[in-house]
Amino acid sequence: MAIIRTIASLLKPRWALVALVLVAVWEGYLLLRPPEPSGPLDEPRREVAEEACWQAVEKLPEVPTAGHVAVLRLAGDGTQEVTKRLRELIERTGTYEQPEPGILDRVMEELKIGEREVGTLEDALAAARFVRTPYALFGRIHEFTSDRDAGRIRMELTLADVGRAKAVGQPIIVAVPDPEARMRWILGLVRVAVWVLVTALLPVVTLPRVRRILETESNAKILLGLLAYSCAAGVLALGLKGFSVSGWLWGVLLLGAVLLAFLYTYLVFSLVERRQ
Repeated sequence: MAIIRTIASLLKPRWALVALVLVAVWEGYLLLRPPEPSGPLDEPRREVAEEACWQAVEKLPEVPTAGHVAVLRLAGDGTQEVTKRLRELIERTGTYEQPEPGILDRVMEELKIGEREVGTLEDALAAARFVRTPYALFGRIHEFTSDRDAGRIRMELTLADVGRAKAVGQPIIVAVPDPEARMRWILGLVRVAVWVLVTALLPVVTLPRVRRILETESNAKILLGLLAYSCAAGVLALGLKGFSVSGWLWGVLLLGAVLLAFLYTYLVFSLVERRQ
């Protein structure tokens, strides 16, 4: 009880209570305030810029041999943070090597474009020839904004072959978040629903066929029937995927779909057999 009386005595002066409220408000502000951006970009824009740069590096066209590439300042990159991150990631992949920054900076100054953004093939070729790099990456950021906790970026990049004075492949278009990602997710759910519905109804619709298979009492024919329904479900899954399996993950998912269809068909066969 002594500690309570001590605290009460300290709060008797009005200024002490006011000071306590102010301290509480200040501590609450320090706890709840948004983190200060470490650099010219806020956190939402930094996150989408990082993701966009990774996607851009993954989409870079393949070239016959590894070589130097000059990543020029992107048009619309006011802070140059996206350009810098692109240079770091490209050099880290080992596919391309960056020319020495000092040389590149001197070339930009010599061409009197300095920190000016490079968004055209002509300017990119002019800059790359001075540093004798076989490739130059340039482009434009069309949108780079943040709204509260969400950031958005959309940019278009082009890899130029300096020797041939032309672009390599198609322009690389990156958008984070991808405006079509939600639609692809919905279409994926629709495909899964179609597959489940058709796989579930196929043995039911062809129930007379199932009864005839079971009436044979032949293990080989029953197993063949199970495999036939399972393979039909697998072909349907492959068709909904566009008859293409890209990567081992999709192969595992396709195999899992076939096994799931086999177990379901076995269950239907068992129920029909019990009722006969």
